[in-house]
Amino acid sequence: KRKFAITYTGLEESSDPEERRKQGEEFGSWLNSFYDCLDGPAINWLKDTNRIRLENTAEIRKPSISAGFVVVRVDSEEAANSIASRCPHLLHGGTVFVSEVLHITPKA
Repeated sequence: KRKFAITYTGLEESSDPEERRKQGEEFGSWLNSFYDCLDGPAINWLKDTNRIRLENTAEIRKPSISAGFVVVRVDSEEAANSIASRCPHLLHGGTVFVSEVLHITPKA
């Protein structure tokens, strides 16, 4: 099987507790739909992300923006894309990326 990282970003967290609960349930249901394919922790949240530019300036993301990733082992890129296409971030204006994970061992 091949390993893919599914990265999700751009979901603005609601200030409404009921909406946050609903989003959490959607996310949990999504994770459960491919639980057997997970490779590592189910949830890898990214916090306080900085974007570094050539101008050497950092842009801090808003704390209300959720971002994270899961790693899955599946037979094909199409299978990874299928899992990613059901990510609840997409329902709320977020973006999802699928990237194959390659292992490169540097020479000693």
